[in-house]
Amino acid sequence: MKTKNKIDDILLNKIIKTAYGDSSFIVRIEIYFKMIISKKIKNLFLDYRYTAKAVHTIKLENIELQNLPNKEKKENNIITKFISLITLKPINISYVSIVLLLGVVGIFLLVNRSSDVNYTNAQLLQSEKELKYSLAIVGKIFSETEKKLNEDIVNNKIRRPIKIGFETINKLYN
Repeated sequence: MKTKNKIDDILLNKIIKTAYGDSSFIVRIEIYFKMIISKKIKNLFLDYRYTAKAVHTIKLENIELQNLPNKEKKENNIITKFISLITLKPINISYVSIVLLLGVVGIFLLVNRSSDVNYTNAQLLQSEKELKYSLAIVGKIFSETEKKLNEDIVNNKIRRPIKIGFETINKLYN
């Protein structure tokens, strides 16, 4: 709910942009007309303009970071070089992540290379039977889900309202 005493955020942003000189020509004209109508908008604009002039008068200074009195020099060891390599550029991060991923996969393949577990034929047949049974259960669930999707959701929620809509349109045009 908008009241006369409260200025909404969009108008406030337009006033600030205009005061700082960042708004378009059309927005400037809009704000100038609103300033003519409203004293509150004019005062708000003048306050922001005064602040903008103060901000624009601040001059930038170049500061050399190496000559600061409290700055301690870092040791250039392998860890800091590695961290700076990672954090400097995104392309370096991708290279390091690929190398780490290949290293982990290589170690995993070397560690799990030998498997000394021997299974009997009875165990293999039992596991095959259990696998077929579990796949049958999953297949049954998928078929029931497909049936429910087609019958309940597609027919009741999609096809029926579309059919009613087409019937209504045909009645209107006939």
